[in-house]
Amino acid sequence: MGIKSPLRRFLSLSKIVQGKGSDVLDSQDQVRFEMLVLPHLDAAYNLARWLLRRGEDAEDVAQEAMLRSYRFFPGFHGGDVRAWLLQIVRNTCYTWLEKNRRVKDMTEFDEELHGLPGQHPKRLLSQVTIASALPTPSSPWCRAIER
Repeated sequence: MGIKSPLRRFLSLSKIVQGKGSDVLDSQDQVRFEMLVLPHLDAAYNLARWLLRRGEDAEDVAQEAMLRSYRFFPGFHGGDVRAWLLQIVRNTCYTWLEKNRRVKDMTEFDEELHGLPGQHPKRLLSQVTIASALPTPSSPWCRAIER
């Protein structure tokens, strides 16, 4: 699935950011950002999708991560821009998960509630002997070995 047109989608985002009166990047840095970071937008979405397991949430987080990378691009001083962007995506995903994790759906294991019906496993183990697990001389397995 992914984000269909990364450049067009992000350019509308950058206009929103700049429209708020926060001119974060000058025109030269904006061109650098578009050349270096935007080609990795699909990788950012894919990582968010893999971490969050839902496409809608991944789109939101990838968008937030791109805005963060845009805002902090002046702090990027070279190196692997893909690794830098994916680290921002990963941190944004972890922040999103902390805020939106469904605690009510998680229950702690209770042996009385979730235990096996019937006998306790230790009792079952004591009833099984090694001799009963081995085949008898009249079993089909032993006859197959003799042939």
